[in-house]
Amino acid sequence: MELNLTPQERVAFELSLSTIVQSIVSKQARMDGQGILLSPTVRFSDDGSKLDVDLGEGYVPAVNGGEFEDHLRAISAELTYHLEKIHPVMEVAFLFGGKDVYFYFPESRRPTPAQIPIAAAGANQSPRVDKGKVLISAGHGLYFHRGYKDWRAAREVVNGMTEDFMTPIMASDLATYLDDRSGVETVQVRSEAMTSHVESGQPWWKLGARYHLKNLYPSLASVWNSKGDQDYPLVERDEDIYSRPSSQIISLQVLFSKYILMRRPIQLFAVLVFTISRDAPRTPNWRQAFSTT
Repeated sequence: MELNLTPQERVAFELSLSTIVQSIVSKQARMDGQGILLSPTVRFSDDGSKLDVDLGEGYVPAVNGGEFEDHLRAISAELTYHLEKIHPVMEVAFLFGGKDVYFYFPESRRPTPAQIPIAAAGANQSPRVDKGKVLISAGHGLYFHRGYKDWRAAREVVNGMTEDFMTPIMASDLATYLDDRSGVETVQVRSEAMTSHVESGQPWWKLGARYHLKNLYPSLASVWNSKGDQDYPLVERDEDIYSRPSSQIISLQVLFSKYILMRRPIQLFAVLVFTISRDAPRTPNWRQAFSTT
């Protein structure tokens, strides 16, 4: 959808969006390592399909992890919701003093599936099959908080619901749907087992992907222990986030990630994001094959 506004109207619109972002940032808890927070700016791309949100370099925290992601998602979710019936955008991109996040955290730039050597998975790797595999990530699960020394959900209860325990149900339904409709092989990145995880005492299906992958592939510490020797309260939550696109382990063609945005007293948004591997075959109807609507 093209943004049909005069230059003056465009500037006024962007200013109103900048004000929305400012109101969110001012209410957010400060993260360790953040500096002086400047007034954010919001700009549409030339074709109006994307929003560039510059939060200033002072917004960058010491750790690029789940807390940082949650802060950014709160902003993008509010902008997406605000624009939904006015002018929907395809992407909300964040800049920090004109630079993207990888300028500050170059180690976080990860190779795409096509760049990862197939041999990296070692002897445990599943062979590629002609029909391809679809990895379904149910998002957050229980993790060990090294600060409070307890097991807790990554998301808090909102409207009586916890995202960590709802998305596995949706992921299971999606797997069944894709199996029946497309005939592809689906793989769940979180366990579906009802048995108890010894360390937490919780059923396996409630735990984050990090622990399931550690159990399946103990030798692939780079997948489930991506932060290495780093030690801070949310490190295992962050490792869980990084572990989910585990295309190093299986011959992956499509990754589905599910998460829920729960906001306002009576609103619930379920979001499904999918990524197509660059080496996946594309038939004329490949988009329809992986469509769920």
